[in-house]
Amino acid sequence: MIIVINNLLFLINAAGLTITLAGIALILGLLLAVLFTAWESARWRSVALFGSCWVTLIRGLPELLVVLVVYYGTLQFIMLLGDGININFIF
Repeated sequence: MIIVINNLLFLINAAGLTITLAGIALILGLLLAVLFTAWESARWRSVALFGSCWVTLIRGLPELLVVLVVYYGTLQFIMLLGDGININFIF
């Protein structure tokens, strides 16, 4: 009986985490949608055209490719930022 309760608590915690991540993704997606919509409806034609091209490019890429580019690109960017930082610990 204790094993069932422990597993149930684990599943409830996991469900809470899943709902939290879904909510964060919803808010981030809405903010990006508003940003891209404003970008595509800019008064300057060249800015609006660039925004439309960017949105078309992102829509045309498979989601897995976007995830991989963000994952590995972010890692490379963090490593690039960390190249100039030296921390010397004296033990």
